[in-house]
Amino acid sequence: ALARVHQMADDCPGPPVHCLRDVAVYRHDLELLRPGQWLNDTIIAYFFESFRKAAADQSPDKALTFLLLEPAVAFMAAMFREPEILKEALSVRTTKSEPSIMELMTGAQLLVLPINDKDDPNEHSGGSHWSLLCYRNGCFEHYDSHREQNAFRAKEVARCLGPLLGTSTTPKVVQMAAPQQSNGYDCGMYVLAIAKKLCSLLLEDELPAVGEVHISIRSITPLDISRLREQFYNALQAQ
Repeated sequence: ALARVHQMADDCPGPPVHCLRDVAVYRHDLELLRPGQWLNDTIIAYFFESFRKAAADQSPDKALTFLLLEPAVAFMAAMFREPEILKEALSVRTTKSEPSIMELMTGAQLLVLPINDKDDPNEHSGGSHWSLLCYRNGCFEHYDSHREQNAFRAKEVARCLGPLLGTSTTPKVVQMAAPQQSNGYDCGMYVLAIAKKLCSLLLEDELPAVGEVHISIRSITPLDISRLREQFYNALQAQ
């Protein structure tokens, strides 16, 4: 599996709270779902995988039409900046029976990946903000819950991913009218909330036209985010 940008390998005492495919959540990860905490990439990767699994259980065929990518993919795109290098990295198969990320990307109607503003690949943790980048119908859509703070990073990632998806190195990136956070720590929760909505909309054939924000996303409130945070915490705690 790709190394997770924020995973602190030396800080994993005891057994994991829960594992989903190759994502292991430890107690210190779980505690980040308490109020006032900034999410790390392990939590985001875990719930992305849970969204994928729920979609596959509900509609196996439609679940194959979208791809939720780990934070590490966007980080590599921002760091490599060369499409061919990224393509080579994403073309590696973890097992002979499973397709590579590159193969999955080229067959997906909707790509969803979390963006982080971390710059130093040598740091175990870092960055200060999460946002969400989507790709569909030849266009990138960027959902940022804090005044387009990650707009530049999203464009960097899009420039590297674009050629791999059949677009140019200067692809169109639409800054979406995303719901806005009311504090300095809920950005990761907005990423999860919006990604969850997008998955549901795709399964229900209700995705709006490119560049438009569905009412179910536009109407997400800070209270909704607080409730979702509690829901996610309780779900993991119960495992």
